[in-house]
Amino acid sequence: MADTAAQNNDVSWDDWAGINQQILQKQQELMAILAEKSQALMHKPMQQDPMNVQQSLMHYWTALIKNPEKAMAAQIEFMQKTAALQHYTLTRLQGQKADPIIAGDKNDRRFRDARWNDH
Repeated sequence: MADTAAQNNDVSWDDWAGINQQILQKQQELMAILAEKSQALMHKPMQQDPMNVQQSLMHYWTALIKNPEKAMAAQIEFMQKTAALQHYTLTRLQGQKADPIIAGDKNDRRFRDARWNDH
């Protein structure tokens, strides 16, 4: 039955074996190239901080160490504003009116639409 299928496609099993051998050989060549390139990349020095974040972090930590009170005050202010915003949101979700935490500039045309205050 297998010989019949091979005859219908005019390909012998020997041809299939040869094709598979060529595929395996090409695969081995490609894997050798990949291994060689991977090895070369592993020995290439990498840039440790391509976006220069380390310098920014050093400035941050230096400022924090020099003036921890200022950092603590900023953290407390952030927490207070977050709590106020959460209170405002929960009050509005309950269907009650609440004074907005931040009022938009009346002269700014982007905030003239009443929906800015209604939602």
